[in-house]
Amino acid sequence: MKLILKNLNPCLLIRRYDKEEDSFLSLHIALDGTIEIFSNDPDFAHKYLHGLFLEFPPSFHSVEELGVSEEWDENPQTCAFFLGLFQGALGWDPLDQIPVAIKTSLEEAEKALSIANYRSCVVMCRRTAEALLRFAFQRLLGRSPTDNQGRTMTFDVILKQFRQQRPPVIPVHLLHMLDAIRAIGNVPGAHPVEIEGYKLSKIDAEFALASVQYFINQYFSKIDKDVSKYYTLTIDLSEETSA
Repeated sequence: MKLILKNLNPCLLIRRYDKEEDSFLSLHIALDGTIEIFSNDPDFAHKYLHGLFLEFPPSFHSVEELGVSEEWDENPQTCAFFLGLFQGALGWDPLDQIPVAIKTSLEEAEKALSIANYRSCVVMCRRTAEALLRFAFQRLLGRSPTDNQGRTMTFDVILKQFRQQRPPVIPVHLLHMLDAIRAIGNVPGAHPVEIEGYKLSKIDAEFALASVQYFINQYFSKIDKDVSKYYTLTIDLSEETSA
């Protein structure tokens, strides 16, 4: 870290994170006018560059007037610096890293518990857990959660796929926890099969919600915290250009 900070020159720092687009950039404007954009998404970098600096009054500069170079950079120091900026943009709460669609389901579960709608809470916890595990399947196993015939895997099958991984990519105790959420959410929750005399209680809902929240925390803080690839867009404005 000392070596990284030693090589930093005074600059204006702008960070932008778009959860829906899963894109992050860090923009640095040096005293000599040089602009550097670090991002995991080249389109996002170009879009932000245009929106912030180009095609507006009074100058209406265009990208053709700039000297632009682009590259993927795997320098460990730069990777560490970018990762630190990204983590700073996310904050310290792992819940801030949840994809929007999954976070919406979690918020619905929390709301359902607050109004004593315990069945809805349990069902939405199951939905959140399954959605996050599908997200993890793509991230950790590098493929879509579908079988050889292209059919979407069920929650149960996805859990079995993770259990078969050697070495484990998700700790076994967390998979057991997700399976418990799956089971309690199935009957009499997500599936239209009633159990005579059984009714989901506040304890059931609190258990499901606490379990899925714990898994989310563990997943984003310990299992899937790698942001290893990023895009560097360097724009040299030190040379004079015609207006």
